[in-house]
Amino acid sequence: MSENTGSWDRDFVQQYLVGVIDLRRGLAVHAIQGNRSAYAPVACVHGDAVQLARSYAAFGIRQIYIADLDAIQNQSAPSSLLNRITESLETETEFLIDIGWRGDETALAKRSIQAISERHSRVSWIAAGESAISTDALIALSEIVLASRMMVGLDYHDDTWMSTKVTESDWLEIASKYRPRGAVVLDLKAVGSGSGPYTAKRCRTLRLRFPDWQIISGGGIRDQTDARVLTEAGCQSCLVATAIHPLLNT
Repeated sequence: MSENTGSWDRDFVQQYLVGVIDLRRGLAVHAIQGNRSAYAPVACVHGDAVQLARSYAAFGIRQIYIADLDAIQNQSAPSSLLNRITESLETETEFLIDIGWRGDETALAKRSIQAISERHSRVSWIAAGESAISTDALIALSEIVLASRMMVGLDYHDDTWMSTKVTESDWLEIASKYRPRGAVVLDLKAVGSGSGPYTAKRCRTLRLRFPDWQIISGGGIRDQTDARVLTEAGCQSCLVATAIHPLLNT
C-alpha cells in the first residue's frame, strides 16, 4: 500500500473504499456534479485510466467502480479500455462496471460483457435506472450474467430520481424479484463537490427494505468521517475519488 494515506486508516481503506474511474473519450475524467460535458482528465494521472486503477490499488483500495460515460451517453459499445483496466490488476481487485445498460444492447455489447466476465471472475455489472428503457432491462441483464454479478443503479440529481423511463418504485420492485447482489446509490449533484454525503438517508431506508443487499454509495465524501456516515447508514462500501486523488502516488 502507498505510504501516504493521509488521515485515512489503512484498514478502513481496504475494507470500505471503492475507487471511481469515469471514462470519457479514452481518458479517466474528474466527475463534478453530473456536468459530464465539462469533465476534465484526472490531473494526478494525466487522464491515464490504467494508471489511476493501479494507483488506487497501491493506495490499498480493493474495489474499483468504472463508469463508461461514452457508452452511457451515446448508447455505444463498451470501451476497449475496460479490458485493459480489468487486466491491469491482480485478480483480488473487484470491479463494478456501469456501461449505461439499457436492455436493448447490440450483440457486440453483450459479447463484450460476457468476454470480460469470463476473463475476470470479480466483475459485477450495474443496471442503472437512469439508463434503462424499461424494467425489462434488469431481466435482459440477468440473461447474460448471474444475479450474484448484477448491481442495481439508483441515480438521483439533487434528490430527484433521474430516469424518465422507469419509476423508482417500479425499478426497486423488479429488482426485488431478480435478487441482484445489491445497489449503487448516487446523487450526481454531490459527486466531486466536497459537500459531504447526500445519500445517507436513502441508504438507511434501502438497508431496512433489503437487508441482504450490498449497498454502495458516495458522492461528496471529503474524508473518513464522511465515509463513516455512509457505513453507519448501512453501506458496505463508499465511492471516493476527489478526496483521495491528492494522496495517490503516481
